[in-house]
Amino acid sequence: MKKKLLLLTIVLIFSIGTVTAASGDSMTIGGVVPLVLDLTLVQAGTADDLTLKTGVDTEDVVIATTTIATNSSAGWTLVVMSENGSNLINEETDSIAYTMSYATTSGGVSTTVATDALLLSTGTDIADSDARTGESTPEVANLTISYPRSLTYAAGYYSDLLTITLRAK
Repeated sequence: MKKKLLLLTIVLIFSIGTVTAASGDSMTIGGVVPLVLDLTLVQAGTADDLTLKTGVDTEDVVIATTTIATNSSAGWTLVVMSENGSNLINEETDSIAYTMSYATTSGGVSTTVATDALLLSTGTDIADSDARTGESTPEVANLTISYPRSLTYAAGYYSDLLTITLRAK
């Protein structure tokens, strides 16, 4: 009986030793997905050579096509700023006021946003989305200016400088 008890004690000591003789550690794994914020702007061939027509109607001219791809989880904002406060100006400072619109042609939410001259002179959010776009489904849109025709425009070359910026929200 003593031998059985001694043997049982030895077995228990070794088995407890192997059960409690453990070592471990933990670690965290992770990584960062970099922000993708891509704006491609393709200027229409006539954007810097507009035929500013005279007459009594309003003229609408596509000046560029934008393609936006971003993985910003909160969405994006497209900001347009006009150097001349949304006016085409000639050398004599004669001006032709215009408005701008943004209209999607594929992907994203179909919207048309028109702006006025005051907003463009201070930088306006011409397009805004709360959704991500993907490289496989970018948002494509046309930037269009509209200006009134007039029989009284002075002859000459009229221009404005636009700065277009894509921002993550």
